[in-house]
Amino acid sequence: EIIKHYKRLIDKAETCVNDLMAEFNSVITTVTGIGNRLGAVILAEIRNIHAFDNPAQLQAFAGLDSSIYQSGQIDLAGRMIKRGSPHLRWALIQAAKACARFSPAFKAYLKTKLE
Repeated sequence: EIIKHYKRLIDKAETCVNDLMAEFNSVITTVTGIGNRLGAVILAEIRNIHAFDNPAQLQAFAGLDSSIYQSGQIDLAGRMIKRGSPHLRWALIQAAKACARFSPAFKAYLKTKLE
């Protein structure tokens, strides 16, 4: 009985998300790996894309930029910093994983980056 109740609540929430995404009519869901759920998270977290002057600012906002180690003439990129919006970072990572599975072009690009 309790499970059915929560299932109905989840279904209602998914319907609301789908209705809102249809109302926004955003192109974000045309990207391989981004459906209504991930698209809604990404749009809600970014809010206004025009608030970012360049892609690097959005990358930093999502916490996907890497740390930089500088010593003398050596510049090394380190691990992901993970500051910024954890929800946006999660959604973008999930979308990238799905894209790597379903897009041959992205899969090939990822393979070259990992080698």
